[in-house]
Amino acid sequence: MRFDEFYGQSAVVRRLRAQLQDGAIVHAFLFAGPRGCGKKTLAQLCAQAWLCTGPDKPCGVCGPCLRVQAGSHPDYIRVTTSRTEIGVDDARELIEKLAMRPYEGARRSVLITSPINKNAQNALLKTLEEPPEGTAFFITADQTAQLLPTVLSRMQIVHLGPLEPQLCQQALLARGVAPDRAPLLTALSGGVLGRALELEHDEAYFALRETAFALLEPLAPALLADRLAQVKGYNRQQAAQLLDCICEALADLMRIKTGGEPLALDRIQWLQNASAAFDERALCALQDGALEAQARLGRYSSVQSAMEAFLFILVKETKGWQS
Repeated sequence: MRFDEFYGQSAVVRRLRAQLQDGAIVHAFLFAGPRGCGKKTLAQLCAQAWLCTGPDKPCGVCGPCLRVQAGSHPDYIRVTTSRTEIGVDDARELIEKLAMRPYEGARRSVLITSPINKNAQNALLKTLEEPPEGTAFFITADQTAQLLPTVLSRMQIVHLGPLEPQLCQQALLARGVAPDRAPLLTALSGGVLGRALELEHDEAYFALRETAFALLEPLAPALLADRLAQVKGYNRQQAAQLLDCICEALADLMRIKTGGEPLALDRIQWLQNASAAFDERALCALQDGALEAQARLGRYSSVQSAMEAFLFILVKETKGWQS
């Protein structure tokens, strides 16, 4: 892959490309942005470009590029872990590797795309401040808050955001997504290409989304037992995802109420019909209830009690719709 094949973030890519082409880079970069925004891909491209010997970096065809792509370049170090976070032992192992000279040329790339715990960050602090000559770090994080201020101060932060809707749709079409599907996936993902591609094949998400619409269906009487039956057997993860879908639907209803554009492009008619059954006060109460239910799940309340708390508010707010 080359920089001109990377979708979006044109200003960011142009600046990084110029820095890497000239060899005038800082010794540590942090690529920060929402999951699926392309930060890992861009970090990998930069790590490859730093080792590339071609005229237009990364060229993708020189020996170093080919070895980086194959994962066999000795000076391309990917720090990985089987755990959820990179720990202090991983950091110390990396520091030991960096104490040795590069095997080829005078440059070395370090790519870290897993979360780094605080002890590991503190262990890496001095190395990030004064890395071995020719060594460049390329680190990713969903949020800058995941890293200590002392670590952040030693890096150039590259912020990545969602793509423009038209560009995201173009990228989806180029990857084989159906033309009538691309606008919906773009809207639901907020223009985050990786998330849009995940949604394209996430049948579980769309099943939960249908359940969310069914729960909010403006029919009365909205009996609590009927609503609970629809979520019977859900585990904690499913319940959390369902509440996310409910929050998305409620946000769309509020957009309709306030004259905005909804994200659920495939449910416009449903949203217009349902918006007539809710007033803004009820929508706010339901949004607060869904957020509280999510908080209960986060505090390890039982799935049933968390869902009951939300569904009780739902029944209360939907009572009497038939009249």
